[in-house]
Amino acid sequence: MKKSDYIYDYSLLKGKIISKYGNLGNFAEKVLKINRNSFSRILNNKTRFSQDMITLIVSDLGISTKEIPEYFFELKSQKVASL
Repeated sequence: MKKSDYIYDYSLLKGKIISKYGNLGNFAEKVLKINRNSFSRILNNKTRFSQDMITLIVSDLGISTKEIPEYFFELKSQKVASL
């Protein structure tokens, strides 16, 4: 199974971002220095978070090391391989 076969649930992360920044776009542009569409692609499992990006987000939002799996690695589902 490839890592791209996993679909992650970022709802907890989205909630934390919105509670601090009001919306996801503000956070993407102010903290990550990327446009809203790029961040949307990450949150919709089209592309992946980089390690540097996770480190920046964890630092900015005050996420503890123990909480990282809940925010970034909670599985929503797995893609089913098509024949």
